[in-house]
Amino acid sequence: MAVGFTDSRAKLQSKLRELGATQSDHPASASQITVNLAIARIDLEAAAFLLESLYAEHGYRVSRLDPSPASDVILVARQRGEAVGTLTLRADGPAGLRADESYGVELAGVRALGRRACELSRFAVAGNAAAIRALFGFAYRIVREVWESTDVFIEVNPRHVAFYRRVFGFAIAGGERTCARVLAPSVLLRLEVAAFEARNCAPGGRATSRSIGPPALN
Repeated sequence: MAVGFTDSRAKLQSKLRELGATQSDHPASASQITVNLAIARIDLEAAAFLLESLYAEHGYRVSRLDPSPASDVILVARQRGEAVGTLTLRADGPAGLRADESYGVELAGVRALGRRACELSRFAVAGNAAAIRALFGFAYRIVREVWESTDVFIEVNPRHVAFYRRVFGFAIAGGERTCARVLAPSVLLRLEVAAFEARNCAPGGRATSRSIGPPALN
């Protein structure tokens, strides 16, 4: 059974830790990327610093990480102990998704079909192809095994749309709007979870062979 926004935070974290424990099955090499849930203060602060630094380089405004106890999961990727990537996941629920702010009509249409939506946001990677592969691979497992979502949404800058369509297989779900969170234009993208698995998580998937793109806008 899926663990969702109606479950306690403790139950959700327990399930996620079970998922993350598989990463410790084999000793990591010094250069290997590891992905952890950002629960401890040191991980939350590392994720926030990386996100703010990289977004600022692109001229985006972003607030400090503000996980919702019921729906947000923050991932941090590390290499040689240094944070090299972060990604925030949000399960749909009473509070909705961040994208509802600009794309409420589009998301309402998906929900009306009985689909289970979730959202990827606040994605930033410090020029590391292995980190993007690790983050999106682990995110997929949460989306599928923990939340049992059917559709993944992400808001990106219009000039980054081609990258996300080419590398991950996202499709445009909503036209260009202004994202109030970062004061920049955005486009809503959608990816069905089944396609996410087929395209990105199989050995030799496209995400394993492409270079890192710009951070998501959100």
